[in-house]
Amino acid sequence: MVAAAAFLVAWLLFLRATVREEASPAVGLRMMGIGFGMAALAYGVLVLSPRIVTPARMQILSAPGIGLLLAAAAVGLADRLPRRWSAGALALLGGSMVAMGAGRTAALQRAWDAKSYWAAQDGSLFGLTREAPQLEPHTLLVLLDEAGAWPAAFTFQHAVDYLYGGRARGSVWGAVPFLYPIQVDPDGIRSVPYESIQGPWRAPAALYGWDEVVVVRQTALGAVTVLDEWPDVLPPLPPSARYAPRARLRRGDPPPREHRLLVGPAREAALR
Repeated sequence: MVAAAAFLVAWLLFLRATVREEASPAVGLRMMGIGFGMAALAYGVLVLSPRIVTPARMQILSAPGIGLLLAAAAVGLADRLPRRWSAGALALLGGSMVAMGAGRTAALQRAWDAKSYWAAQDGSLFGLTREAPQLEPHTLLVLLDEAGAWPAAFTFQHAVDYLYGGRARGSVWGAVPFLYPIQVDPDGIRSVPYESIQGPWRAPAALYGWDEVVVVRQTALGAVTVLDEWPDVLPPLPPSARYAPRARLRRGDPPPREHRLLVGPAREAALR
């Protein structure tokens, strides 16, 4: 409804700001043909590719052509009506298309949220930010992901970087180390992003001492806790190493506003 209302407001403003010009039916047919051709070319590129096996996201490239085709068709239908009814009919047709498109997009998003890692990852980050609202600069979060919410470590790294304003990095032990591999050194854990992204993404290699590492566990049920003791699943600490995760937490400072984006279990249930 919001999308359709916004379209109608824009349509009324457009009517007030423009003077209607008569166009021959041939112009409308030509626009429909151009739109159809654009959409066919866009679909054709994807259909001919052996790597595209589902229609998911095929609408992105074809959207301009489909939009032009539908707009020209709507104008052609409205022009067949008496002049006093044509503007209202065109607004009704356009508003219906916008409403159906917005509703379909919302339905797709709900389906993607239910089938994807979104719910598990949101719950993971929600629990993490409750356990660690703020972190000291130059902190490395190592997640033990028993829930299987983070199959690739780079997604967790990007989430941590955003939620903590670049003051921390994140890695998922045992996940695919794409873009942000880590290695255990005698002096700590070294984060070594791919050389191709270190400069453009401002992500240089960095060594995190053992006292700058915070290990977090997410259980199979989704509970997230900061581990006060070094877990056995990780390589053993050197004899002289000090692991002090609570010293890296800053509970006195207000959490960043980015944390508000997280839904959490209660709001997630309400959205279903």
